Formats: sequence, structure tokens, C-alpha cells
Amino acid sequence: MTVFELWDERTSRAIGRWPTEADALAVVRDLLDRGEVMTVAALVLRSTDWGQPPTIVASGATLGALARRSHPES
Repeated sequence: MTVFELWDERTSRAIGRWPTEADALAVVRDLLDRGEVMTVAALVLRSTDWGQPPTIVASGATLGALARRSHPES
């Protein structure tokens, strides 16, 4: 089962896990809406599947842009 994790590169700690990429991107959009641009700049979104190495989906500004594109009306 694949899960999506947000990691803070500054602290090397997981922020949380979500069952879908859309759910994780919603958290990033919320951070951007609250003006937390520097927080988003330090985040990495990765997908993790049991027994497999994590795959980086996006990070930093690219992650912010992906979150905005995934929900165009925001």
C-alpha cells in the first residue's frame, strides 16, 4: 500500500502521512494559504510503498507549484 509523506528537510522529520497524494497536497496548499512559504520550501513529498525505497514526488518550490496546480481554484 502506497502512502504519501511530507518531510521537513531542516529537521529530517516526517510531518505526516496521507493515503493519497491529493490529501498531502491539500496540506501543502493550506500552508501556502497561511503564508508559510518558507515552511513549504523545506518540505519534501515522497511516496512510500511497503518494502520499497521511498520515491521523491516533489520538494520546495516545485512542491508548492504542484499543490497549486492540483487544485486550480485556490
